[in-house]
Amino acid sequence: MALLSMSRSVIYEQIRAAGSTSCIRGDAATSRQALERYVALLESQALIERRIIPGLGRRRLRGLTADDVDVWLAHEAKTASSSTLSKLMSILRRSIDRQMARDRVKRKVILLC
Repeated sequence: MALLSMSRSVIYEQIRAAGSTSCIRGDAATSRQALERYVALLESQALIERRIIPGLGRRRLRGLTADDVDVWLAHEAKTASSSTLSKLMSILRRSIDRQMARDRVKRKVILLC
């Protein structure tokens, strides 16, 4: 909870949305690796909701330019650690990769920044 700066109810809601009920019940079968994956998923979701969407808006990846990303990164760099910036870039890069695989985006603007 402290790591993600989220309340327990919000975390449980996110876990339930991901279909991860064994973590909620505390089954002995739930491995440490599974819990780490849940935390990583929640952390990524929190970064998307708190930093990426407010910073880049809800524009489509197809319309995203390198200038848009540069301005956003410069703004984020004022308050975010290098680790957080790296995670933000990774999330955005993976999103673009998924869209490129479906021919919805033609280039990775994130690599130009």
